Amino acid sequence: MQFKLHHFTEIESTNTKAIQLAAEEAPCGTAVYADVQTAGRGRRGRVWRSLNGNLMFSVVLRRQSLLDNLYVLPYLIGLAIHDVIAECLPDEAVTLKWPNDVLVNRRKISGVLIEKDGHTEAIIVGIGLNVVIAPEVPDYPSCALIDFISQPPSRGQVLRDVLNSIAKFIKIFETRGESEIFELWNQYSYKLGQEITVKLHGKSATGIFEGVNNQGELVLATPEGLRYFRSIDEFI
Repeated sequence: MQFKLHHFTEIESTNTKAIQLAAEEAPCGTAVYADVQTAGRGRRGRVWRSLNGNLMFSVVLRRQSLLDNLYVLPYLIGLAIHDVIAECLPDEAVTLKWPNDVLVNRRKISGVLIEKDGHTEAIIVGIGLNVVIAPEVPDYPSCALIDFISQPPSRGQVLRDVLNSIAKFIKIFETRGESEIFELWNQYSYKLGQEITVKLHGKSATGIFEGVNNQGELVLATPEGLRYFRSIDEFI
């Protein structure tokens, strides 16, 4: 899989620019990265604080295997980022918080926003990864690579590593199927086998987190039986 990079010193949002490029028939693998985002966004409309020195980029994906199986993509992308961070920080606990946040020692280091551009049959994957600054975030304590290693790799190196890791996990998915992706994701899952509370539309449910199944659903073992969630507002 080939990648074509577009660099901007400052931009409102790499996802917005990637959507624009997709509308102009940008090929699969087109990546947009910026030194600073002025209007970065996360899941459910949350603000993603984009500070100079950290990595912010978006990539256009057009592979039919992913378009036909969008429910696999958040887990695939989470694994790709996890692998890069775990290689940088082999002595730390790097885990995946449902569905695709990456934590180091229970602190958030990376987040993902996936958007579907219905006009062009393209998927836009936006990734933020804290390299040298850990911004304050409302929902979770945060960290950056520099908190663990005095000389973290450059943003450019991390960008290349994550893109190559995405290509690797796409190949794994296309050759071995979604069960391999979910099995791997569960191996690194945060709070697997522990009691959690999930919130959705103002309601909450508490139980033992059993991981994700092959349909990409969060499985929660409650006193009333197993419950399955395709989306939630909060994971506590």
